[in-house]
Amino acid sequence: MRRIRRKRTTVETHEVITLHTSRPGMALHCPECSRVVRMLAPEEAAALSGVSLRTLFRRIESGELHFAQTPEGQVYVCEHSISQT
Repeated sequence: MRRIRRKRTTVETHEVITLHTSRPGMALHCPECSRVVRMLAPEEAAALSGVSLRTLFRRIESGELHFAQTPEGQVYVCEHSISQT
């Protein structure tokens, strides 16, 4: 009789997010905070808050996060509102 040998392999994965931006947050007026605050690009805001871009935009649409939109259509998220949630 032959013996059957079994081998078990365990794989662990870790995710590390490093954010490098050529333009760090901009100081813009937040209409909700009524003051000038650091505004972040959506990708940076999502990484900072630990959520996906889709979740970030849902939070913006629900009014949970403050944002400003440039005339070109770019969205920036209020850093102060991220730290409040």
